[in-house]
Amino acid sequence: RVTFGISLSLVLIYMGTDIIRNIGKILETKIFGNELFFPTTSRLLHLDDKFSKEKKQQLCEKIHSEFRINFLTQKDEESNEHEARKIIKEAIGLIRQKLGNGRLLLQYNIRYGFWRNLIAASPFSFSLSFVSVIISAIVPNTMIFTISLCLTPLYILLWVYRKVILTYFANQYAEQFYLEYKIS
Repeated sequence: RVTFGISLSLVLIYMGTDIIRNIGKILETKIFGNELFFPTTSRLLHLDDKFSKEKKQQLCEKIHSEFRINFLTQKDEESNEHEARKIIKEAIGLIRQKLGNGRLLLQYNIRYGFWRNLIAASPFSFSLSFVSVIISAIVPNTMIFTISLCLTPLYILLWVYRKVILTYFANQYAEQFYLEYKIS
């Protein structure tokens, strides 16, 4: 019985984390358009000004020499930004394979994934916390009531500011991504 209970608990925990992760990926797709609007993609567009033109040119030349990918000219990009993003996205995938976990890249990726999954879990967490507030108000338990009362607005804030939070951590990842690619 104990083994069955532990096994069932582990399966349910794994299933729950997988569901949250998948919800996080769906959320990510809505925010960043299936990687087409990730900061790693946007950084190489002519219209993006996060990098200097010189740095952008060096990166594009390196990508071209290593992977034989031709980026669109500024004029072509202006008339077909979607195609430009698709080409850059493909290049990012190849760079990602080359870099692997990188020097610090894995840490930035884990941090981004942590926040993405925390945000994905926030509607469920809010519901549980809200129910906990109600139950602990009916059946008095000061500690549970206080903790739940504090957590409830935090889950709301996570959800409300989901795009801002994910963009912040995606930008950090992009900076590290190109830093590690430039020195590789």
